[in-house]
Amino acid sequence: MITAWQALEKGIVTGCIILAILFVMGMNLIIKAAAEKVEARRRHRSHGDYSSREARSRRSSRCLFRAKRFPSIVNNPIKCLGKWFDANLNDSNNIRRLQGQVKEGLGAIDKIRLPGKFKALLFQYGLLPRLTWPLIFYEVTKTTVKALERTISKFLRRWLAVPPSFTSRRERGGKWSESNAVEAAEIRLSHQDIVGTTCVGRQGLGTSHVLRWGTSDKAGKRKMVQDDIRKMEEEIRKAKVVEMGAQGAWTRWGTTDRRLSWSDIWRMEPCRIQFLLRSVYDLLPSPTNLHRWGLTETPDCPLCNRPGNLAHVLSGCNVVLTRGRYKWRHDKVLKELANILERERIKKRKPATSCTFINFVRGREGGHTSSTVHQGVSLTAHRTGR
Repeated sequence: MITAWQALEKGIVTGCIILAILFVMGMNLIIKAAAEKVEARRRHRSHGDYSSREARSRRSSRCLFRAKRFPSIVNNPIKCLGKWFDANLNDSNNIRRLQGQVKEGLGAIDKIRLPGKFKALLFQYGLLPRLTWPLIFYEVTKTTVKALERTISKFLRRWLAVPPSFTSRRERGGKWSESNAVEAAEIRLSHQDIVGTTCVGRQGLGTSHVLRWGTSDKAGKRKMVQDDIRKMEEEIRKAKVVEMGAQGAWTRWGTTDRRLSWSDIWRMEPCRIQFLLRSVYDLLPSPTNLHRWGLTETPDCPLCNRPGNLAHVLSGCNVVLTRGRYKWRHDKVLKELANILERERIKKRKPATSCTFINFVRGREGGHTSSTVHQGVSLTAHRTGR
């Protein structure tokens, strides 16, 4: 069985690689033959008669295929529809070309004398779109993609001043499978439909909107699967972090979660980002960490001779507290606010205009329409009927 015939008047079949190669080769032959014929006529325009020139032109066009005038695909690969084709008929050379493009692009961005966040911006909007297109065309293995990811992550960490101990990867017994993760998410969502909506705390019926797996459309199911996989990955990461004593201490904090968006990173300086990340994961050079890393002999605070951990350095040293170092920054902010309020207080303003009041009468008594200005209930209260 073959596919049905398709009526094509112009162009080539979209997606057929062989047909695209044949089309390029055919057009190349026609253009080369015409160019050779025109060049032969120009060269022999002033010599001999017309018949000899015509004969020479015909012989040159017949010998065109026997002569070595066309570049071979072995020496000169052909680029068609954004993809390179060579004599190997595989993507090994293209993958090596992609790896070289990644190294050259990152090296060129790294040499620019700009702050790190500008380099990250150049990578996101300049180099990354050029790398995404070859990854769509060529059959790149996961190992190669992970190697490219490690190379890119190395430069981004340096540009954004992220500590080298930070990583987004977690160790597993085997490779992560997308199909298995999607299948497990679908099973969990189907089981959630069977369990139904559960009440949490004092939450009443109908206070929250719950999406059902059975009644959702295709787009809704796709979003539910993505959210469930992201939730499970986050739970696995938190379970791994809880096992760490120092770096996982932030899980026991009673504060709200904070997510750094690209706009937040863009407004912050690299030193502030580095301090924020290191303080959350207890990687600052405190006396305790310096002693743990083998750089000092004692883990005590040099001011009060107590264990100088992160909490002690930031807000727990009594000597620093009595000297006013902790509240110096807050006092500066409050002083600025006080100055602004004082300037607004002493600013001269126009006196407020007097309000117009009316008299209320009983329902059975006759009233008059004239209004008087005196102390009483305001006109606004009369309009509201209160």
